[in-house]
Amino acid sequence: RIYGVVEGAALTAGGDITVDGGINGMNRGVIVAGGNLKTKFIENSFIEVEGSIFAESIMSSKVRCDGSIEVIAGKGAIIGGSIVAAKNVTAKIIGSQSHIATSITIGSSLILDEKISSLKARISVLNKEVAQLTQIIDYCQPLLNQNKLSPERIKMLKSAVSGKVQKSAELESANIELEQLEAESQSGINSVLYCREQIYTGTKIKIANEILNVSSEISRCTIYLADDKIIIG
Repeated sequence: RIYGVVEGAALTAGGDITVDGGINGMNRGVIVAGGNLKTKFIENSFIEVEGSIFAESIMSSKVRCDGSIEVIAGKGAIIGGSIVAAKNVTAKIIGSQSHIATSITIGSSLILDEKISSLKARISVLNKEVAQLTQIIDYCQPLLNQNKLSPERIKMLKSAVSGKVQKSAELESANIELEQLEAESQSGINSVLYCREQIYTGTKIKIANEILNVSSEISRCTIYLADDKIIIG
């Protein structure tokens, strides 16, 4: 716990971080928390949190969290920058009367996105390895059938067959895991943006693949996704 203000500093913790005075990153400060982040304000900062964020205001910052973001005490304003939350975002005010560009994305998980990206890369490598082993088998097997394969090539063929079985099993497992992760990622479409007072023009709201560019002020609303459309309730 920090009782004062964090200014332009890098701060990393495996669990919760509490900063009583607030955070001003001065466009270089980075805060990474494995748990929740609680602070009075966040300004000009880069924030990554695996839990949820609780603050009185967030201004001109790049924020990502795998939980919810609550900006409801005090001014309760999110102004400028980009906010990405896996779950819900709640604030009194979003954007500003001067139409400062403010981006809010809900239902997007930092950890899940990284896992999916890493797994897709692994699947790509496995596909190439299986294809290469298949080429070796397709070349050597006919020669073996004709007794034209040297002992060294026979050893290579056996290794290729064994390797293909192993890599194919890994590939199948990876594809199953990818399907599960993508299904889990889709659960983010149930996330909701709660605005207790005002959303100003200049705000962009994204849920899944749908985007709402706020062209006129919206008061006291709930914004969510239904039937692949963003609904303002």
